[in-house]
Amino acid sequence: MRTQSAGDVIVKLADATIPGQQVSVDSSGRLTLKLNDGSGNSVTSTLIGTHQSLDSNVTQIATTSDKTVSAALAALNATASLTTNGTSGGILQLAGTWVGTIVVEASNDGGTTWSALDLLDLPPNGANALVASVAANGDYLIVGVSTWAQVRARMSAFTSGSATAQINLSQNGFEKLALQTNPANLKTQAWMNDGAGTALSSSSIGGLQSLAVTDGADGPVAPGTVASKSMLAGGQYSSTLPVLTTGQQAAMQVDSSGRILVANPASAVANLNATVRLQDGAGNAITSTTAGSKQTLDVDLRDGSGNAYTTSNPLPVVVSQNIPGTNINKYNTTVALALASSTNHIYTITTGKTFTGKKFWISASGKVRADIKTSPDGATYTTYWTAFNSVAEPNITIDMDLLSITDSGTGSTIEITITNDDVNVFDVFSTISGVEN
Repeated sequence: MRTQSAGDVIVKLADATIPGQQVSVDSSGRLTLKLNDGSGNSVTSTLIGTHQSLDSNVTQIATTSDKTVSAALAALNATASLTTNGTSGGILQLAGTWVGTIVVEASNDGGTTWSALDLLDLPPNGANALVASVAANGDYLIVGVSTWAQVRARMSAFTSGSATAQINLSQNGFEKLALQTNPANLKTQAWMNDGAGTALSSSSIGGLQSLAVTDGADGPVAPGTVASKSMLAGGQYSSTLPVLTTGQQAAMQVDSSGRILVANPASAVANLNATVRLQDGAGNAITSTTAGSKQTLDVDLRDGSGNAYTTSNPLPVVVSQNIPGTNINKYNTTVALALASSTNHIYTITTGKTFTGKKFWISASGKVRADIKTSPDGATYTTYWTAFNSVAEPNITIDMDLLSITDSGTGSTIEITITNDDVNVFDVFSTISGVEN
């Protein structure tokens, strides 16, 4: 190796085992190299495009493809089975019309011994819950495929029909699920301290270990003493109040609606008495009078001018008949009633109803006679009232408060027969008024 005047370094490479054999370069100053593999074999190359690329021999590692099996399960212990061959997840799909129970089992000894596998019923048909067997169509994730060599679906109970069971296994499937379904194992142990680092205590209540909670004061707070802390107090349901002795304690007693029980329900009403003093607007006490077993208030009624009611200033009383039902006002007119002739005003009572009379009105410009009759069948009549008018009093009014007739079912009627007792011809008018119920 030597350095030229221009600063270039010249290096001569020689073979260490063959004297005089040196590494040569081409006209562009490039070295020519030969590559051998670990066994001394020359590495070849191939021209690809404008590049001379080393030849390579890459061997593809065999992979496990997805696997599937489908079978009709139409009898007890019918199965659909296949080997897992390195797959890591699986889906069971069930279809068809069938009644029975299907389980999924796995084996590692060629099918001699089978162990049950859990299934996860997948939405939308499933509830995303872990199950040991299925009895309906749907998609189910098989849990724990990767640890077994063979899996199968088996009809463990059969009633009728045929279920199409298809198992799909995949090497890129779901990871093995580790689901804990035993509530006894889902527990966590923890130690709880307060803000000062003091361990919190607990008490066993009804089989549960509950935190002990006390007031900030040391010991119970005396009645009437303000507590440093307060809390919401609950009650205990009870149909009857407890009986306690001195020194015993009890929770506040409430009924099924959360209302506080303060006395025995049977005697509570009798004990709800109160003393009330009544006064008028001027502050005068209102007195009372014993009337039999009742104590009644004294009442002094007066008229609008403040005068007491007396025999000379009586209390006005209006008696009004108010009969429930349908009001009936049957009106009739007869034009030019001839001399000594009669006209009949008939009302037929509604089937199944009772007619209660109020008033009958008859009016004419001449003298007439009015006969009030009733009939159970519209054919045979009985007369109950007869009335006459006069020139001075042409109108006849008859109170019928005492008239009550019930339909007999054969056409019961009420009739006013009006007869012309005058020497002239004139019109007559009449109304039957009452209530039906």
